[in-house]
Amino acid sequence: MNAQKSIAKKIALCALFVAFITAGGFVRIPAPLVPITLQMPFALLGGVLLGGGWGVVAVLIYIAMGVIGLPVFANGGGAAYVLQPTFGYLIGIALAAFVVGVWTKRSKTNGFWELFSVCLVGTAVVYAVGAAYCGCMLYFYWGEPTELWNLLIQCCLLPLPKDLLFAALTAFVAQKALPILRKLI
Repeated sequence: MNAQKSIAKKIALCALFVAFITAGGFVRIPAPLVPITLQMPFALLGGVLLGGGWGVVAVLIYIAMGVIGLPVFANGGGAAYVLQPTFGYLIGIALAAFVVGVWTKRSKTNGFWELFSVCLVGTAVVYAVGAAYCGCMLYFYWGEPTELWNLLIQCCLLPLPKDLLFAALTAFVAQKALPILRKLI
């Protein structure tokens, strides 16, 4: 009976983070190629607080909602969105939620600097997958070859300052929320 209550709590928290990630998609600041949204900080926070498995589930539910046509992505939605250059960032966000969740669960201390480092690693995962997918889509599907330096500048260097701020904010919130969440579950 206790295990069922724990799973029910995790499912409820997972649904809460799906709602956070979805709401974060509607907070958009237009930027070239990659819009600035709050999807990534909420997904990283979900990975840290829920663990790798449940964090990925939250992100994958969010992605599935967008692919079936709900307008939750920054640039629209629908099955054709998979062919958009920015879809790779969503895949990267799911992988980052897993990475930060596994790392946080194995850690004993979970201090601010460790959580900040974890969020930076998650950000690097998002950048790597997003930039690679973006380059492939631009080259193979859109027929617009782009130089590697241009791709790195637009996909990695331009969003870096705001993502450093988001990583610090996510680490701060996670450090405060982890002890509370561990008592609840």
